Amino acid sequence: MNTHLLIPRTVELILSITLGSFGAEQPISIPASADTHHIFIENIQPIMERYCIKCHGEKRQYGGMHFDELDGDLVLGPDAEAWHSALDMINAGDLPQEYEDQLSEQERQTVVNWITDQLKRTKKSQRNTPSGSIRRLTQAQYTHSLNDLYDGKRRRHGVR
Repeated sequence: MNTHLLIPRTVELILSITLGSFGAEQPISIPASADTHHIFIENIQPIMERYCIKCHGEKRQYGGMHFDELDGDLVLGPDAEAWHSALDMINAGDLPQEYEDQLSEQERQTVVNWITDQLKRTKKSQRNTPSGSIRRLTQAQYTHSLNDLYDGKRRRHGVR
């Protein structure tokens, strides 16, 4: 019997731990739907132009925020972190500033709900994306795995 052709479960486990997700399928992404883009263009962008761009646009960028360049696609775009920061400031009542025109409660709720929904979609998308990182075994884990592997072979072949 060719025992060198048999790969014990321990070796498979070691390989799966050390190799991580090499060869795994492409990351699963949740594409932004036409409804999401439509909602941004029709509802969110006009609110931002009215209340945000004056202080966070091409001419001025208070607090380093440049809202006129934010990508409306939080899932696939690069600006989810900036949107999250804006959401925190809106919820805290820091945006817009006290001396600026204020959003109506309906406008505020529209923006907050949209950003929150998009951040949830982004989080769900990231959860479905393999990290691609390699996890290395510690010396103790490696030694234990090899001892387990060889000890199991010895027992199957009657060697002590």
